[in-house]
Amino acid sequence: MTTQTDRLFGAALSRRALACAWLLVLAAPDVGLLNAADQPYSIFVMRPDGSEVRKVVHVDGCVDHTSPRWSHDGKQIVFSATPGGFSASAIYVVNADGTELRKIGEHLRADWSPDDKQLAFDRIAANRAFEVYVQGLDGKGETKITDGMSPRWSPDGGSLVVSERSNLFVMDLIAGTRRYLLGEPVVQVFDGYCWSPDGKQLAVVVRPQLGSRRHCLLVNTAEDAQRPRELAVGEMGGYVSFSPDGKQLTYSDSLLIRTIDIDGKSRQRIVPEQKGKNKHPNWSPDGKWIVFSGDRDDL
Repeated sequence: MTTQTDRLFGAALSRRALACAWLLVLAAPDVGLLNAADQPYSIFVMRPDGSEVRKVVHVDGCVDHTSPRWSHDGKQIVFSATPGGFSASAIYVVNADGTELRKIGEHLRADWSPDDKQLAFDRIAANRAFEVYVQGLDGKGETKITDGMSPRWSPDGGSLVVSERSNLFVMDLIAGTRRYLLGEPVVQVFDGYCWSPDGKQLAVVVRPQLGSRRHCLLVNTAEDAQRPRELAVGEMGGYVSFSPDGKQLTYSDSLLIRTIDIDGKSRQRIVPEQKGKNKHPNWSPDGKWIVFSGDRDDL
């Protein structure tokens, strides 16, 4: 016989399970949960007009490949790869032509320093909290910078912007101080935000409230606790990238890569000739290529 205590205990477990599942969603990178039955993702490049698509790399044994980012000299790409689901991810660096793949470490969400000699990344600590580290590209000199996740280096190299899931803060790497950018915390800050080339703006995707659509915002990096400008609303992934001239933004929405003008005077445009599911676009420093994660299998 089921007693009232049993029913209450079961309800408590259900609420706890729901809460734990939601925390996993908040903590996880902006990726789908993949398994062996899904078409694996790989790292590709294409022209901004969708032409000349080429597979760069696929790590053997890995299902998902995420968060690719060009080095500032355009010669290398850093990305994460995972066997699937919430399995441990690792960071890899590969030449832009797909040669010399090398594993950097068991980390997440890496970003290049402006001189391309260091990587900032996060990883999960023993208490399940996320911590931000910086290390040399040679794997030496690992240093913890702060608690948080998804670090992004400022163009001048003096700061990191870091997520606390409900807000963003700019960490001064010299003074060790931090200041928050959003005046009102949100339900979720998505990974993959991006500094503008001049360092004056930050593009970030957030979910303002439970159940709401995702909003792509432009944040003034010189102001504290502000009300940012809304650029787009939809189901975009969190990974956004400014064009080198700072006039456009690229992102994925419903797993199609799109571009939009920063001035907000035009609607978003779908990059033509796409096949399969595509996400996490990042513009090359010369503006001639976009690297992204995709699941097409014809290349």
